[in-house]
Amino acid sequence: MDYREDLNSVVKKEEIEECVTRVMTVIEERRVKDIEKLVENKVQEVSKKVNSLEIKYL
Repeated sequence: MDYREDLNSVVKKEEIEECVTRVMTVIEERRVKDIEKLVENKVQEVSKKVNSLEIKYL
């Protein structure tokens, strides 16, 4: 018996699907947080450059 057969004999298919769904949800949430942080950092960077230019040309 391989691991998959062992797992199927102990855990119901619905439980496996639910677990996979939870894992995928956590992965997606982390990706979203990472992307939000990158965007936030870029916005701050651009804001600093704009402020610098305003000071320079005012």
